[in-house]
Amino acid sequence: MKLFSRRSAFSLLGWQRSAWAQPARAVATASGGRKQPGARSTASTAMPSAGVAYGSRFWRVAEQVEKSQQEIRQAKVAATGPAPGEETPDPEGETRKQIQRLFRSLPGHTSATTAFMLHQRGALEPKVTPPLAQDIFEDLYKEERAQHFGKRRAEVG
Repeated sequence: MKLFSRRSAFSLLGWQRSAWAQPARAVATASGGRKQPGARSTASTAMPSAGVAYGSRFWRVAEQVEKSQQEIRQAKVAATGPAPGEETPDPEGETRKQIQRLFRSLPGHTSATTAFMLHQRGALEPKVTPPLAQDIFEDLYKEERAQHFGKRRAEVG
């Protein structure tokens, strides 16, 4: 026994009709089918686009909030300087950490050119801004490579 129709349930509970509750012909027009006479336009409804997964709007908003909080923190540090006990990052030390992490994650598969390209793009962690010049980076790369292989030899034999 059906107590309420879909439309009356929505009006009783105060919900707005979403795209998911619309008739199939209105949804078909939104997906590229021919418009049926009497079908409503879905442009004004809250229907997500076809390729969007459930919860993607939440993640998009969460990323925007995180970015804005990072920008605020960076602006505060730039205005006031580093907090007491917090040291200013050394670009060469940070670059050494980048190269060490790269050797651990991709052992034997990175050249100095590839590592420099990743360093310049900002793809390596921890990020270094601004990136070092290529000749300085290559010198650091050679030193870290020698240390890395020395450590590996000590571990193996």
